[in-house]
Amino acid sequence: MSDVNRVQRHRRAIHPYTLSLALLSLACGGAMLAAPRLFGRLFVLPESRKLIRLLGARDLVIGSALLVSPSRRLALVLRCLADTTDGLMIAIEIAGDTTRRVHGGLSLAIAALSATTAGRLALRTPRLPG
Repeated sequence: MSDVNRVQRHRRAIHPYTLSLALLSLACGGAMLAAPRLFGRLFVLPESRKLIRLLGARDLVIGSALLVSPSRRLALVLRCLADTTDGLMIAIEIAGDTTRRVHGGLSLAIAALSATTAGRLALRTPRLPG
């Protein structure tokens, strides 16, 4: 097998963590579109159905982009930024409603883990030529 074929196969291969982020993004995005109130409360996000649906659509786009090789690095950066902003929204909600601190803390930890993972993967993912 030539080096060119090996490099092309390597670029198309998806890292297991990237695949996990993609599937989680797709699942959460679909859930937020289908049931915005329920998943807004579950993730301790502001009580705005329109906002939750927009976040769901955003997650579907990012999750889809994570599955496509040429857009993977950009999608990882976007996933990192999206999770960081989600973490800020969750922190603001926790500060305003102290009864949801434990639940909000868990959502905040998940957003932070996802943002960190996406950021690290974005830095490791090789840039495609062109």
